[in-house]
Amino acid sequence: MEHFNISIHDITKSTLKNVKKLKEILKEEGMEKISYLLIPYYHEKECLTEIADEIKSLVRNGEPILHGYTHKGKKLKKLSPTKLLTDNEGEFISHNNIEERLIKGKEILKKINIEPEGFIAPAWLMKKRL
Repeated sequence: MEHFNISIHDITKSTLKNVKKLKEILKEEGMEKISYLLIPYYHEKECLTEIADEIKSLVRNGEPILHGYTHKGKKLKKLSPTKLLTDNEGEFISHNNIEERLIKGKEILKKINIEPEGFIAPAWLMKKRL
């Protein structure tokens, strides 16, 4: 079999039920090593600390990835590529406090004893300086 990456994106409290189902389907197909893209404080409404035990269990034997802090960009009044293509979820393209957001995201994961093995920006977009 060729090597490829299986990743499940946008893991939050509200997506957890479906993520668990998807993980089971992938396991049935023999895919054990999965990357889990975790959003620590989704849209500033759902924090992964609320479901810490479930998240730790989910990512066991997988690859936890920090996927932004809130996955929410700044509210834009005018039409822009970020608004049009990401529905304002391009957090790391529209905010200026990027380092602070990375630190806060890692801190939440650390509270639930998860050390991210990587980072993928929400909407796969980030400023060139990163």
